Amino acid sequence: MYKEFKLIQLFNKNLVELINYIDNSPKKIKILKDKQKELEFENIYQLLKAKEIRWNSFLYATNRVRLLYPAIHNAVSEFISIAPTKTYEKIAISMRDQYIKDFNFLFLMHWLSDFLQPICSLNKHLQSESYQLAMLEDEITDIVTILDVDYINFDKPLLNDLNNVNEELIIEEMMKHHLSFGGFYLKQFLSNCTFIDKTTVRYKYFENKETTLDYTKLTAIELKFLVTNASKFLKKELLNLIPGEKTSSKILKFSTLKVLIC
Repeated sequence: MYKEFKLIQLFNKNLVELINYIDNSPKKIKILKDKQKELEFENIYQLLKAKEIRWNSFLYATNRVRLLYPAIHNAVSEFISIAPTKTYEKIAISMRDQYIKDFNFLFLMHWLSDFLQPICSLNKHLQSESYQLAMLEDEITDIVTILDVDYINFDKPLLNDLNNVNEELIIEEMMKHHLSFGGFYLKQFLSNCTFIDKTTVRYKYFENKETTLDYTKLTAIELKFLVTNASKFLKKELLNLIPGEKTSSKILKFSTLKVLIC
């Protein structure tokens, strides 16, 4: 699934680049900590590394950047203002424009914080030394249900009141309708976004602090295909590897399950 969808590969690459940009400099790390103190974070956090196709580390790294976004936003602004040379300033501006101010990057970050949670829960069980097949089957079924309810058959409200079908829709209503899925973090993100026009979004990123984001295209359409494929894989591949009452031959296949997934 990861190899098939370039969108997720690109996000992973961008996430690692942003993390490395800050984490490879003691001065930047200190500034990030200072910004957390200024914003009165309850705890002071560090960024976490994200490894390709290591879903647990990918989730943890994504969640940490999402949590630290207000501090990262303010830190990158300071990186620009204190840049010792034009080259360093240019790099900092590039980080801001490509990631900090990019709507799609933030959309994917919040979406993945929701989507990867049940996937990683399953992954942890598959990495344990022993587990019951019945429990594993139940968990896979639960995850398929979550994906179906939150993404595949997510019931969106009508854009217009049926009594006022000729009423012109504002851009914000249209965009939020097409971009909406189930999931706590994504809903929270979109609720703090105001679509000014087809290319600009005002985002309330922390209490009374706002920033503008650049919007380019509709990411949500491709994500629905990804979720559908994930659901099909869980149902047709993983569940079929679990031996049933009349299929003893599947026991040998199941012995390779951990190798295939992990």
